[in-house]
Amino acid sequence: MKIWDFYNWTRLSMRVHLKYAVLCAGDKIEITSAYLVDSYTDDDKTYVKRQAMILEIGYNLDDRSCDIVVGVPPVL
Repeated sequence: MKIWDFYNWTRLSMRVHLKYAVLCAGDKIEITSAYLVDSYTDDDKTYVKRQAMILEIGYNLDDRSCDIVVGVPPVL
């Protein structure tokens, strides 16, 4: 857990399908995306199996979607 205390991490907000409403704060997930980059990502690289932690989650039954806030620590 020291990576969350001693290093800056990236905060991502995502809107996903309602099926992800089972997640809760503190859950660890992996993110793979061809579009996401941050200051810790090497040039010409994207997120490939980056570890992340759910920080916040909310859901909207009308839109059938979840709003998830994720923290992504740096790759060391």
